[in-house]
Amino acid sequence: MADDIFKLGGGLDLVSDYLDKKPGACLSAVNYQPGLNGGYDYLIGYEALDGRPSPSEQTYLAMTVADASVFTLEDPITGVTSSAAGVVIAIDTDSNTIGVTKVTGTFVNGESVTATNIVTVLGTGLGPSGLDELWLLAAQNLYRDDIEQVPGSGSILGVHVHRGVKYVWRNNAGGTAAELYKSTSSGWDKVDFGFYLLFDAGVGPGIGIEEGQTINGQTSGATGVVKRVVHYRGTWGTDAEGYIIFQSITGTFSDGENLRVGATVFGSADGTQVAVTFGPGGAFQMISHNFYAEDATYSIYGADGVNPAWELRDDGTMTPIYLPPGEDNIPESNTPSLVEAHRGHLFLMFDEGGVQHSVIGEPVTFSGFLGAGLFGLGAPGTNMQSEAGGALILTTSRSTHALFGSTVDNWELRLISADTGAAFGTGKMLMSFLGLDDRGLVFLPRTDAFGNFEAGTVSRRIKPLVDDYRGRSIGSVLVRDRNQHRLFFDDGSFLISYLREDPYSRSGAKIEFTQGQYAFTPTCFANGEAADGSEVVLAGSDDGWVYQLDKGTNHNGEEYEAWFILAFSHAKNPRIRKRYRRAFIDLQATTKVQIRISAELQYGNPDKLNPRTVSDESFGGPGGYWGVSNWGEFYWGSPTITNIYYPLTGTGVNISLTFYVKSAITGPHSVSSVQIEYDPRRRERNA
Repeated sequence: MADDIFKLGGGLDLVSDYLDKKPGACLSAVNYQPGLNGGYDYLIGYEALDGRPSPSEQTYLAMTVADASVFTLEDPITGVTSSAAGVVIAIDTDSNTIGVTKVTGTFVNGESVTATNIVTVLGTGLGPSGLDELWLLAAQNLYRDDIEQVPGSGSILGVHVHRGVKYVWRNNAGGTAAELYKSTSSGWDKVDFGFYLLFDAGVGPGIGIEEGQTINGQTSGATGVVKRVVHYRGTWGTDAEGYIIFQSITGTFSDGENLRVGATVFGSADGTQVAVTFGPGGAFQMISHNFYAEDATYSIYGADGVNPAWELRDDGTMTPIYLPPGEDNIPESNTPSLVEAHRGHLFLMFDEGGVQHSVIGEPVTFSGFLGAGLFGLGAPGTNMQSEAGGALILTTSRSTHALFGSTVDNWELRLISADTGAAFGTGKMLMSFLGLDDRGLVFLPRTDAFGNFEAGTVSRRIKPLVDDYRGRSIGSVLVRDRNQHRLFFDDGSFLISYLREDPYSRSGAKIEFTQGQYAFTPTCFANGEAADGSEVVLAGSDDGWVYQLDKGTNHNGEEYEAWFILAFSHAKNPRIRKRYRRAFIDLQATTKVQIRISAELQYGNPDKLNPRTVSDESFGGPGGYWGVSNWGEFYWGSPTITNIYYPLTGTGVNISLTFYVKSAITGPHSVSSVQIEYDPRRRERNA
């Protein structure tokens, strides 16, 4: 008897020769992810949200009753004595037990409810054995029915998390404008954008205008409280120009009239007030940043390629960023596609290849006379990421640049690579910049030479996947808790890149890959923090839903498939036949797990492998040589599982194990190592 023991890890390896593949690597891996401590972790799923209670965080109350047959699913019930209330989500007439959720108050033993009475209140989540997880799912699905789509039409255009609140853009019902909603305890709430009023040369004594002041029109009598003022040129009282933001206005300002604080004139109206609106169909990208000293000015900044960039403060003040007309350093069109905060400036990236930054410390002021700047990349920009070491990484589809320095006086734009860039929205900063170029995933670590960067592809082991996905990327998002970059494609699939620190690597990191697949087509993504500081990862869909990723145990209430297939292990001798006896598998879980395991011998050659009857069941994933056979099904309920025994029968030179889940209730788990016992046999003869 001999042992073949190996740790799992390394992710997908689709190109190495079979003899070079590590036994813990994968030939296929979908909805499993590289573990933080090695092995492979189950990717738990996602759920829809709108600010109401999270379905996956809900449970049920179990109670035995005198007669369970009198109840109907989803009917409300009330305790006659306690006045406690709830909704029935599960009924088991064999044990006369019911499950109730949305409970208010406290039910008591013996009280009447519906046409019977409660015998015993069992407790939270204590349904009949074998049914408790299904009852939990039923309770969660009842809460799930309360969640609503974002009002409007078409795809979700952008998502963001700010101070724990979720913000989302979608076209209105008629498709004539883009609207912004935020999550509340009662669902999506539309954000009111307010008004702006242009002003120009004044005749007063030179006073300015400040936020919080009430201004009036000398002729019209219109009034409004100043929420934001953008002064982008000239001197107050003589030739000042800019615009004022109001949340509401009483009356209508007149073009050319004096604008006053009390009786003191500070300027004149250049037109009348205009409602702030956003054109439809943009692709909104957003960041949160504080350019000032007070917590109240921690704000959202965004751009979408169709409208001007903008700032949204916590008090609801929406400030479009209108560039000062007539200056030489203004782009042809004020429709930036990307925003980034860097070195105290707000940077805007434009489709025509220009990059502009604000005045330092003034994110809505872009006057060149006051310190704003503009430079070009020679091609449409695709990504803009501020790097921890002080550089701003800028890409086009064919080139990569880095901006060094701190102000308009010492900026230095360096070309990092003339023939390597990144597709739009695929670049994120995780240890260093990682994005998708035509030739693969590009990693941009720093070098020792002058603090510069070195661009290189890091996806050789998954080249067939990269080739298949070329031209189909739609965006990316970071999962910081797991040190992951997730790259999404137009069919709901995504590539998981896990960056593991590796001091022996030239780049300082080792990257492992697996795949994921969702049942919806995502259009936009966001990473942020909940109110309690935990990480929140969002995705908007093409049909108006917003989902929180890595949440719950299913795909918004529906079961889904997950699997990984290990590379063939030959126990260091690919020519010796082995009679396989058993496997011991280390699997850790915190909740119940239902998983199936199968084995393939001799590279899956059916002439060499008939250890048991081959079933007709197949994965439904990406095809391959590996028909699913020899299933062993396991269901565990203990919180900690190790050293699982799996019997094997068959002879071959090597073996591969497949792990498969199709479930709506299986919770997080990790498979970390395998020990295979076998008897060595004769040397393999040539056919």
